[in-house]
Amino acid sequence: MMAPSRKKRKLRRNIHHHLKYKKHDTSLLITAGTSSGYYPLNRKATAASFDSLPLECRVLIFSFLSDWDKCKASTVSKSWLATIRSPILWQTVDFTTFSVDTRDEFYEDYVQTSPAPLDWKGHVLYCYNCYKKRLERYAHHLRSVKAAVKRLRFQFDLGHPEDRFGKLLISLLRGVNCRNLVALDAMWSQTLCRPLMPHPSDYFPPYESPPLGKVKAFQEFLKVLVAVAPNLRQAMLPFDWSFESTSLLIRFRYLTELHLKYYWIFSVLSQEHLTALLKGLVHLKKFTLQLRNRITPGSLHELQYTMESKSIQLLDISGCQGFFLCGMNMPRLQRIWVSRPRWSGPLIILNEHSFIPRCVYNVLIEGAPALEVINSYRLEENWTQEMSPELHRTLRHACSCQKHLNSWALM
Repeated sequence: MMAPSRKKRKLRRNIHHHLKYKKHDTSLLITAGTSSGYYPLNRKATAASFDSLPLECRVLIFSFLSDWDKCKASTVSKSWLATIRSPILWQTVDFTTFSVDTRDEFYEDYVQTSPAPLDWKGHVLYCYNCYKKRLERYAHHLRSVKAAVKRLRFQFDLGHPEDRFGKLLISLLRGVNCRNLVALDAMWSQTLCRPLMPHPSDYFPPYESPPLGKVKAFQEFLKVLVAVAPNLRQAMLPFDWSFESTSLLIRFRYLTELHLKYYWIFSVLSQEHLTALLKGLVHLKKFTLQLRNRITPGSLHELQYTMESKSIQLLDISGCQGFFLCGMNMPRLQRIWVSRPRWSGPLIILNEHSFIPRCVYNVLIEGAPALEVINSYRLEENWTQEMSPELHRTLRHACSCQKHLNSWALM
């Protein structure tokens, strides 16, 4: 067996031979692994500095850090601070990562300086105010570095008069570079981090703002967003389906993916607004719709909808309640998710004089010739000529017509 010293000398000769003919940079610190550790081959060599790397490499390395870690790393040196303040490192702005922490550092400082301790309500209020201060400082930092935002996500009640998150977001959009903003996840109807007091108190105003105040604040946000981010590609947000909101949403001409959740409960969607939205978004490929229409005997005729789009390929209306398809014109539609509307309100008994919705199968044959998948069932080539037993079982859970409902009540 070869002695450890001979193994070490042979390993060093091999490394020197490799460096001689491969013309590597011998100024770097090269180490040889032994049983007792690592030994430098060139004791006068110095390690390569991180700051000597190209700017692109340093930005790429910092891009794997979270926003919190990047802020901590910026305190290492001035060169690191200058690199981390690059606008390209702040492409994703996610306000949902912030939370209300009762062990907040500001509260600890307050306890040390305050002569009298706070009760539990004052403690929660103080921590919530610290949460808002962190959001304001984060937004100020993004404006100072002129962040090149590509993705924006938040969950705020934009219309709350005390929190003023709407003004915070509008000032952020105007202070950063949003020309390349492509993805938006805007849950603008409520602030989940806001504490809910069990009894009325002087510490907190009402938990939610009036519904119409929220809608007005949302429309103000959309107006600014249209001006600063005209190239938006993906959007997920609650929608009120008012005329002004629909007109503003149509101005995002390059939208390819749209998820609209319900805002009003038991309100009837206008066919005119739905048609205007689908025809205005000419590049839309994936559309998800959620509604909560109330099903009553007198409103069944108002709940029939026709959908027309020449670009949509994926359609999801499985989250709709009180939404019956009576017509469709989607030549590029490849996949659809549809379910029977959930029953809500008084029981509706079906008879020969009542309204019977159209069969989804007939609607798809007429308006979706390129369809390949219904829910999780992949269609056969001759599905338009003959309905297979598997397709019939799928439609029994998706269609409300008299053939597939197999019930004496509309459910």
